Amino acid sequence: EEAGTPFSVTITARDLYGNLAVGYDGDFPIACTWTAASSPSGTKPVDGTQTFTNGVASIPDFTLTNAGEMPVISVTDNMISGTSKGITVNPGTAARFKVTTEHDSIETAGTTFRVILACQDAYENTLTNFTGSYSIGWQWIAGKSPNGLSPVKPATGTQSFTNGTAKIDGFTLTKAGETPIIIARSTTISGTSSPITVKPNEAASLQVNAPSTVNAGQSFLLSPIVAYDYCGNAATSYQGQKTLNYIGPACGPVSGTPSFTTQVYFSNGSSTTELKTTLIRAGTSSIQIDDGKISGKSGTITVMAGNAVIFSLITQHNGTETAGIPFE
Repeated sequence: EEAGTPFSVTITARDLYGNLAVGYDGDFPIACTWTAASSPSGTKPVDGTQTFTNGVASIPDFTLTNAGEMPVISVTDNMISGTSKGITVNPGTAARFKVTTEHDSIETAGTTFRVILACQDAYENTLTNFTGSYSIGWQWIAGKSPNGLSPVKPATGTQSFTNGTAKIDGFTLTKAGETPIIIARSTTISGTSSPITVKPNEAASLQVNAPSTVNAGQSFLLSPIVAYDYCGNAATSYQGQKTLNYIGPACGPVSGTPSFTTQVYFSNGSSTTELKTTLIRAGTSSIQIDDGKISGKSGTITVMAGNAVIFSLITQHNGTETAGIPFE
C-alpha cells in the first residue's frame, strides 16, 4: 500500500480446511486491530457491523502512513478471527525536502560543510524508491564575519538523488553566534532546515591593546587579550593557562628591563589575568605577543621619559682625554 492513500481490506470466511465458508452470510460485528505505527497519523475504520455475502466482506477506509514498516491487520467477530500478512507500506508522492546539515545544525565558522536533502512525502517518509534529479535553488539570511568574510553557498543547479537523498557540498558560514536557516527550493517542492548554530573556529590570532601613551618605569595595565579565529570571531575555545612571550620594547639606555605578565589565564577566548606591564625606554614602541603558535601586536605606544633624578656625564672623547688638552 501507499502511505496516505486509503485502501480496503477483504475478509474471507473459511472453514478449518481453508474452504470458502459460503454459508457465512449476513451482518456480523467485526473489530479490527493492527500493529501500525503512526507517522504522523494512521487511521482504521471504526469497529462495527459488516455485511458478508457468500463468506466475503470488504471493509474500506484503512490508511497507513509510516513507510518502511510491515504492519498486520487482525479481525474478529468474537468467535473466529484472522490476521493478514505483513503489509508493505511504500512512500507517497514527493511533497517536501527535509534539509539537514552535515553536523546536525552545528557548523564551524569558515569550515565548509555539506547539506543533505531527503525527498519526502507529506508524512515525512523519505522516498527511498526515488532516484533522479531536481534543479535546486538555495536561500538563506547569513551575515558576513566581523572581518568581512562573506558566507558561501552553491549556485542554483541540478542535484542528483539516490534512494531519495542528495548530498550537496560547498556551504560555508562565517559569522559565529548567528542562527541562519537554509531553504532548498525546486519548481514543485521546497524545504527549510532547522536554525543552524555557527560556532567559532580555532584561535588564529591574538589581539592586544595598550595605552597610546605611558610613562617610563611606571606600571600600567594592558586591556584583556582576546583570541580570534581567522574570520574575526572571538575564539571561545581558547581556554586555560597560557605562557605568553613578549617582543618589542627595549631595555633602558643605561639600566632597567621592561616587565610583563607571562602566565595568563583565558576563559572563552579572553584573558582574565591582570596584565601588569612596565616599559623602560623612552620613545615609540609596540608590544608583540605569542604563545608559540599564534601571535598579535599592539598599536604604537609612546613612552614618556620620567622625571630627572641624576645627571649623566660624558666627556668629549667618551672618557678618554689627553693630558694638558682642554675638553668639554
